Amino acid sequence: MMPVLSYSAGDFSMGAAVKDLLNGVKAGVIILGPDAKVLFRNAEAKHILGNASSRVRNLPEDILFPGAVLSDGSPLSFAASPEQQALQFQQPVDNLVIGVHLHPDHQRTWLQVSAVPVTDEKGNLVQVVCSFTDITEQKKAAE
Repeated sequence: MMPVLSYSAGDFSMGAAVKDLLNGVKAGVIILGPDAKVLFRNAEAKHILGNASSRVRNLPEDILFPGAVLSDGSPLSFAASPEQQALQFQQPVDNLVIGVHLHPDHQRTWLQVSAVPVTDEKGNLVQVVCSFTDITEQKKAAE
């Protein structure tokens, strides 16, 4: 997979066409640098997650899914989160279902999350592309 963002002299950039394409995707897309810094959030990611990180006191921006739990209700640690697994092990994480509290009413939002590491031609990690969709309604219907 080719990097979505280009890196040059400490600066990441994305072409307008790519940005427009990602903003049109009906799934949340967040791109992280190799240092776990958030480089890009598409419009759907902003819509789904809102400002979740800032709602939790002293929470760094690199925690994408604060207070997440697995589908069985057990806590999902930061180190076990999909994006951190992709960053650490450089292996994709596909379709992990997690629950997060994103809204003031404390209702859990269920997300299906994937994270894909992107490497350069030398095998060095360049970025991680994390995508997710809100599956709350499907999960409620299945219960």
